[in-house]
Amino acid sequence: MLSDAEKGLADRALRHRLVTPEQVTECVGVKKKLAKQGKDVHLLRILHKLGYLDDRKVIFLKTGDGVGLNLEKPKHRSIIEGYEILRRIG
Repeated sequence: MLSDAEKGLADRALRHRLVTPEQVTECVGVKKKLAKQGKDVHLLRILHKLGYLDDRKVIFLKTGDGVGLNLEKPKHRSIIEGYEILRRIG
């Protein structure tokens, strides 16, 4: 049911304690229901839509970036009110 990539991302989310095993199980159930309706929705999208992961955590899981920011996106560059992040140092 889950792709290898989804399994890896779920494992990473659990390792970093971003979600609970119960939340992952719930979302896998939602994914199965959607699959029966012919819809293929990625597990991270479901975790996000149900409010278990915010945008930064999704980016962190996808990129492995310890900060969880994608500086290509304007909303991530302005995550700190009154400041704009131009680049990473280090």
